[in-house]
Parts: sequence; structure tokens; C-alpha cells
Amino acid sequence: MVNVSYGKTTSHKEIHLSSGTILMIAENHDPVMREIGNKLRAFRHKLALAINEKKIKQSVFGEMFGDWSERQISSYESGDVEIPARLLYSIWLTGNSLDTLFGEGPITDTGRQNARELYYKSKTARLEAMDQAELNRLETAIEEYHVKEGKNGAAKKPNAGHARKRSRSAAPPRKVKRRR
Repeated sequence: MVNVSYGKTTSHKEIHLSSGTILMIAENHDPVMREIGNKLRAFRHKLALAINEKKIKQSVFGEMFGDWSERQISSYESGDVEIPARLLYSIWLTGNSLDTLFGEGPITDTGRQNARELYYKSKTARLEAMDQAELNRLETAIEEYHVKEGKNGAAKKPNAGHARKRSRSAAPPRKVKRRR
């Protein structure tokens, strides 16, 4: 059985499952915030087209205009959270007017150039971080291999008992199959 109730002080819906689990679903009843969020999403897509990219991910968009996470940009675009003035100001500083953000004007050449630089700077920083992480992972693997194999920088001395070579005459005789 499912029981649904609405929060008294917050804008969320609680769903009580028969197992005792309570699911809380945020609901935004402000159509203005949803509309502004939709405009921000449309601007992100318009910006991608302006710099000849298929799309700009929310995480990259957040990095382009400050230190915004993918989750934050998603919340702004869905209208669940108000867009901070600092994000709007960062967009404006790149040469994009708020008219452009809200769908009324085209992206200017200055805005396009600045967005392109920010986009590639963000992508390059991500690749460098990935390369550094991969390099660290490889160095760790090599060190673990050397420790496992006993190659800690010093030459391994052969064991005196295993240093003797076996002579060919001491080898066991081979079995030869005869043809019938």
C-alpha cells in the first residue's frame, strides 16, 4: 500500500511504501523558476551550437562559468533552485547579455569567442587531470610489480643452490613414438 502526503513547511511530496520506506520527492510549484531554468538549458544548447559542439555537458558548463557542479546546474535548469546572481554575472562577463541568456538575442562574436576559450580550457584541464591520474595509477602499478617481483632497485643475487647448470647428459631421456 502506498500513502502519499505533502510536506507542510517544504515543497516536497512524501511517499510511504508498505515496506516502511519513505521517498521524498521535491516539487517546485513556481512556474517562473521552471521557465528561467528552461531558458538556462536552452542557452547552454545555443552556446554549444555557437562554438560548433554537439552539446556542452552540465558539468563543463558549470566549470566554464565558475565552480558549479553538474548537480547544481541541473537544479538550476529544472527550476528546483533559484539561479544565483553570481552565475548570471559570470555569463554576462563573458560577453553574453542577459537578453541572450533569456532567448531574446543572438550570441555575440565576443560571447562566442570567450565561450570557446572557456570550453576548451575546461576540457583541457579535465584531460590533464585524467592524464595525471592515469600516470599516478601506472606508477603505483609499476612499484607494486617491482615489490612483488623483488626488484627494489638492487640486483637480485642468484641462489648458490640453483646456480649450477644442468648438463645435457643429465637430462631425462625423451620418449619417442614409433610409427607402425
